[in-house]
Amino acid sequence: MTLGRTARAAHLAILALLLAGSCGSASRTLLVDVRTDLVPTIEFASVRLEIRREGDAASRSVERDVEDADDFLAGARVAELQLDEPGAYSLTAQLLAADGRRLAVRRAVVDVDADVAVTLLLTRSCIGVVCPSGDPLATECVGGRCVRPRCTDVSPDACGAGECTSDAECVPAQACAVGVCDGVGACVFGEHSGVCADEEWCHPDLGCMGAGPICAAGYGDCDGSDLNGCETPLDTDVDCGRCGAACAPANGTGECQGGDCVLLACDAGTNDCDGIASNGCETTGDCTCDAAMCTFMCSVACTAHCPAGSSCTLVCTPGQACSMTADMNAQVSLRCGGTNSSSFCGAPTCRYQCDVGCNCS
Repeated sequence: MTLGRTARAAHLAILALLLAGSCGSASRTLLVDVRTDLVPTIEFASVRLEIRREGDAASRSVERDVEDADDFLAGARVAELQLDEPGAYSLTAQLLAADGRRLAVRRAVVDVDADVAVTLLLTRSCIGVVCPSGDPLATECVGGRCVRPRCTDVSPDACGAGECTSDAECVPAQACAVGVCDGVGACVFGEHSGVCADEEWCHPDLGCMGAGPICAAGYGDCDGSDLNGCETPLDTDVDCGRCGAACAPANGTGECQGGDCVLLACDAGTNDCDGIASNGCETTGDCTCDAAMCTFMCSVACTAHCPAGSSCTLVCTPGQACSMTADMNAQVSLRCGGTNSSSFCGAPTCRYQCDVGCNCS
């Protein structure tokens, strides 16, 4: 993978052109690129850059929409500025979603005493990282770690020891991704061409994804609009856990609790005998054994704790009612069915036994 070396070579070429054309110029040119492994047009829709000379109260900002042709993994130009005053400048880059939400932010400080080209790196691994942590001056995040604002490709020594020195050290979590080591020692992850289908894109942490935004936990993009993002909470009786999944159990009353449909009560004359909320109160009348098998939960006294690889099954005498109370111990037998156990029925209580050397309790 040569993307990291290509980006560094391009940076040096731009810097050489700036130096060659700077003689006699009263102003200074500041070129600002943004590099990120968040995916343009899918995860973020625009880039906003705020520029302020250190010590000045006034600032100016530029914003531009991203395009499919933009290569933000290598670095894309977001601003070309003419600055009359030399000095240290604070640059704050933000990646914005289509609905205006700020997805990532990075501040850097750059000395502009001559023409300068700088790349601001915003890595996916910094999402959720709070800085400073330890060093009170390390207020920014690069590659999942807190660094000082002067950490840029112009001043890589200000970044300290990075997480990588070569692309080989940037191992992706998904097969569709490929890792690149940036010049400041941070891993960025792009798409490995040909792994995902044509209509899919690669999320470095989640793998190949279909169209639509990535939503925060508990929310969904239920209307399919790119304008309002993930607009629907998924903890309501209308959308419980996913879009359009109503919490309306058959023959009963349910409530969506934290994205799970919970069965609260059954209608008169019905019962929930299998303990599965999705099919509601599926049984008319009392819970009885059908074909000698009871698939619903019994009392604690009849609950088996089996070793890994064993399957515990409740077996009832045909025609006997399982009343969901402790007295059903006299009505059912318990089989701990697996390679290390066998059936054992001892009335009036239900019991099980294990093979020699195995503990089923």
